[in-house]
Amino acid sequence: MKKNLTKKHKKHKKHIKGVKTHKIVKFYKNKFMKNTKKKLQKSSKKKGKKNKSRKTKKGGLRTIEEGKFTKKDYRVKAKLDYYKTMQINSCDNISNYNDLINKLETNFVKKNNLSIYNNTFTLFPYCNENIKGPSVSLDKVNKPYTSTEGLQAFNKVFQAYFKAIQPATITENGAQSTENNPESFINLLKTMPNNIFVVSHSGIMSKMYDYILKDEFKSFIKNQDKDISSFASENTNVDELDKLFMDQSIIGGGMLSKIGLKSKEVREYGVFDNLDILQLIFDKETNNITYMIIRRYTNNYKVQNEISFNEKTSKSVFIMRHCLGCHNITPGISVKAEQAFKQITQGRNLGYLDWSMCFENTVDEMNSVSNNLYNILEKFGGMKSYIFGSSVIFRAILTSILMFNVLKSEEEAKSSIAEEDRPSIAEEDRPSIAEEDRPSIVEEDRHSIGEEILSRMKGPIDPESP
Repeated sequence: MKKNLTKKHKKHKKHIKGVKTHKIVKFYKNKFMKNTKKKLQKSSKKKGKKNKSRKTKKGGLRTIEEGKFTKKDYRVKAKLDYYKTMQINSCDNISNYNDLINKLETNFVKKNNLSIYNNTFTLFPYCNENIKGPSVSLDKVNKPYTSTEGLQAFNKVFQAYFKAIQPATITENGAQSTENNPESFINLLKTMPNNIFVVSHSGIMSKMYDYILKDEFKSFIKNQDKDISSFASENTNVDELDKLFMDQSIIGGGMLSKIGLKSKEVREYGVFDNLDILQLIFDKETNNITYMIIRRYTNNYKVQNEISFNEKTSKSVFIMRHCLGCHNITPGISVKAEQAFKQITQGRNLGYLDWSMCFENTVDEMNSVSNNLYNILEKFGGMKSYIFGSSVIFRAILTSILMFNVLKSEEEAKSSIAEEDRPSIAEEDRPSIAEEDRPSIVEEDRHSIGEEILSRMKGPIDPESP
């Protein structure tokens, strides 16, 4: 076993009082993940075989993730030529506010005859994409910011209003947020009483996946062998445990490789394709995450090991990766940097960067899974119990708006069918409702937050405004 220790494990060995690093690793592998590793190894021999859920002892977190998935399995990889045929209609010729309005109306409303339902969307902090490249200013597509024009366009086309949770903000200059942070985002979700449907990004979703498992690993270790419990209590700095079990801190560390969750060459678990969902179930009393479920778009969001849900004791959070966007078919940082330069100097390529658009077939893709996704939402508290929102990045906001309207259309269709099947009641037999008992909706009170925000915004200005 010593031969397999990493340099970091050896380096930390001298800091451990009374317990050798290889003993901890051996204990962890044998006691905690022995059965899981066997299942994973068996699954890798038979392609396509589903993995059962992984569960820690003593009723801890249960992870439902059926089968390996890598970036090589992304839909865009297999259908790149197909998406490139839609590139001009979906992404090109967006240089100003009016171009943006026209593209949103043409590609998503008129093309799909999409019904529009006004709604206030929540912009969340901590859940934007990882910044790629040397600086935020160069990585325009992942900058945690959407301009005033972008928000106004969403309001004009989709009757969308917005509110932000600090430290995310909405000002006259647009919506912006701090860098992503899985721990802070999860802690924020714990404080919210509602069920939540939030659109985010692959990088932060993988970070959350790793953080949740890492947190569970640490809790498990602290409740086990006496020597190990002693080690954990002596080392109050959690960084020691982090370094020991997660060599790379995030995105699957050395320990994940050792127990089979990640191969040496490529990450195989906790990878999310466009429109995939990471679902978290929280215990309302303890605020602990009891289930982490990975739902794949290509599987119609179904999992074999479906769970029961008690809305009185549990809260559900759906975190969806945004639509397949124009930037997803742009190869490499160098090309994106060239696009950024042309945007600054010539006002071009906004459809790939600041306003990175969803492909024009996005609503078609959503419609193909809307029935089953709606039914899943109904099982986990009902769609009416969910707050819809996203990160502050343009493509995530657009995905949230589109999915909300698609699901509302699904809800309306089901309600119409139910109404037709309902036995009619003669008008005189209908129970009367006193005028004072009828719920009143004061027009000026509707979406007051969103209207206040939009009223504070200036008219369309240069998209490059800070």
